[in-house]
Amino acid sequence: MYLVIGVDRIAARVAHYSSSVRYLLTIALLSVLVAIWYMGIYLRLVSAHESVIKHTAILEKAITQSFEDRKTSERFKQQSNNLKSELRDLFSNNSEQVPTKFLSIVGIAERCGLTVQACSYQYEKEKEWCTKQGLSYTLQGTFEQIMQLLKLLDAQEFLACKDISITRQENMLRAHCILETIKLKESLHV
Repeated sequence: MYLVIGVDRIAARVAHYSSSVRYLLTIALLSVLVAIWYMGIYLRLVSAHESVIKHTAILEKAITQSFEDRKTSERFKQQSNNLKSELRDLFSNNSEQVPTKFLSIVGIAERCGLTVQACSYQYEKEKEWCTKQGLSYTLQGTFEQIMQLLKLLDAQEFLACKDISITRQENMLRAHCILETIKLKESLHV
């Protein structure tokens, strides 16, 4: 047997054992080394690989969703442009018609048999593509007359009843309503 420096101490400790015990000790030492490699290195590499695969799948799904969202966004933009062009076409010839609707509301109320007690300007809201204007009306009449007025106003384009309150005064009803109209901006009248 050859003498190797440093190894002779270990060999001296196991030399007095039988060869089968030395084989068992060698197998045990190799098993411990394999277990350390398997638990400490191999399993960590496998879990890191699985994590990379999982995150890659998530990223691929996110990229696919991003493309779908972009297609949906482009479709919505196209629909928005179509709606703007339809509104532009609708108001290209009669852009001054919306304010006259406010003036005709008093006439509609009188045709329904209602008494207009008050009419006042409430607000003006500027939007990117339109201006919303609101007027407040105080009307007096019967319930049927008020409902008839609301039906007639419902048939008007670009006119909405934003708020209504009805109170009883003696044998008549008093309605206070805020009507809103939409007027497109001049930039849309191309």
